[in-house]
Amino acid sequence: MTELAKRIAPSHLSFKRYPKFNAPRVLLLHGWGFDQRIWENVLTPLQKHVEVVTVCLPGFGDNMDVDCDYSDEQLIALFKPLLAPQTFVIGWSLGGNLAMLLARHFPAQIRGIICLATNPCFVEQAQWPGMAAMTLEQFINGFENQPAKTIKQFVGLNAMGDKNQRLRLARCRELAASQNNPAMQAGLNYLKRIDQRQDLMQLALPVSFYFAEEDVLVPVKVAQELAELGFRTDVIEATGHALPMEEQQPWLTCLDNMLMSYGKPTDKQAIAKAFGSAAKTYDSAASLQVKVADKLLSLLPKGRQQTFVDLGCGTGYCLTKLKEHCDNLIALDLSLGMLQNLKQGLGLPVVGDAENIPLADQSVDLVFSSLAIQWCQNPALLFKEIHRILKPGGRFIFSTLGPESLGELRAAWWGVDSGVHVNGLATWQQLSEQITAFSLELHLNNNEVIAYGDVIDLMRDLKHLGANRVDQRAGSLTTKTDLKRLKTNYERFRGSDGTLPASYSVHYAVIQKLSS
Repeated sequence: MTELAKRIAPSHLSFKRYPKFNAPRVLLLHGWGFDQRIWENVLTPLQKHVEVVTVCLPGFGDNMDVDCDYSDEQLIALFKPLLAPQTFVIGWSLGGNLAMLLARHFPAQIRGIICLATNPCFVEQAQWPGMAAMTLEQFINGFENQPAKTIKQFVGLNAMGDKNQRLRLARCRELAASQNNPAMQAGLNYLKRIDQRQDLMQLALPVSFYFAEEDVLVPVKVAQELAELGFRTDVIEATGHALPMEEQQPWLTCLDNMLMSYGKPTDKQAIAKAFGSAAKTYDSAASLQVKVADKLLSLLPKGRQQTFVDLGCGTGYCLTKLKEHCDNLIALDLSLGMLQNLKQGLGLPVVGDAENIPLADQSVDLVFSSLAIQWCQNPALLFKEIHRILKPGGRFIFSTLGPESLGELRAAWWGVDSGVHVNGLATWQQLSEQITAFSLELHLNNNEVIAYGDVIDLMRDLKHLGANRVDQRAGSLTTKTDLKRLKTNYERFRGSDGTLPASYSVHYAVIQKLSS
């Protein structure tokens, strides 16, 4: 087990990192009264597939000396350096509340969260189960006046109800905090005021909750409330609040499913067939494609050059504008069906794969590609091919989607099953790592939103675009009941204007092949 302990700066959090090359990151956040050692029995299974980062919350363990008032602003600033472009956050108790906070503020980095024994509104409210306000107030006062005695009582509450209560109690005693400080007091006050129910409804990513059947700190009734709101919940039988200590960790399987939900398509023939079948309906559903293409076309260099390639030209929307800038225009697409729908005379149609382009070395002045390269499996091979066919100084102008695209749809499906319903997409960091042989002239990242009246309209558009092809799906066919649940889950994103958003993260870039 390789461990790298690190503190970025004296004012930042100390953390432990268990590196794994080119793998998503999992950030583990413990609850109040304990520290990062609570995760010791899950580190080994986690490291098989992901990079793991554990951190003590402000006021606890290695970060006992970190001054923090547990305001949202301070927490965001402290935890931001721990996030990678692909981070999954698993939080226990208070740590789950922090996971929700981070997911709300860093949607471009966080891909999914799993909350263990976490209540989005910790204190009981009308029509919402939680700890009685008076009980929490008594606990806060007790901790302020008699911290050792209060911590001892708290440790007992964590183990209460567990099938292995004596063993659990002994371990909780070993791991519990032994002294108090202002940050620990601030953490309790954070639980007192926190109500993330509305923010939770806006999280456009997979969210899962696990509850303990015998938990005396977070009522198991919270599971039912969240399930009715469309979130995936599970109740672990014969357990108390200290879920990370359990021998059986069903949320590890849940994490595997989350990782798979960002899987990439691999069957290129099937992709080409899907787009070919959609060729006749493509333009009628291509509002996003038109908006992005128009913006990308505005980035074309002035003047006229000899040879352009429209890579992934689709039905040819961009060809007319591109032809104004070059003498020879090649319309290249993976799908023969798309090319058969091109208007005559706009460009030379060529069936070809972006990762194996059927053109000669250094034969092209500019490659243009709008919303096509996200279908590529191997970014390194893609950029190698682009570099090969470009003349020295030639440009590659492209747009592509980031992995947070269609987050609302992914989140809504997550409440139905564990299948892959949204295609996996590369991050900008993954793409930019492959352009070392180019100079980066421009990179923009915009969030584009397309409004729909109904989630079925969105899915119909995806089908008309041929973009509903994914490599892995749930084990059974989608039923009417599944679609009904999907529609219910998506409703939480309906805006004040009465429409449902479909959000896309769009990267626009201009890169130039180095002359030497």
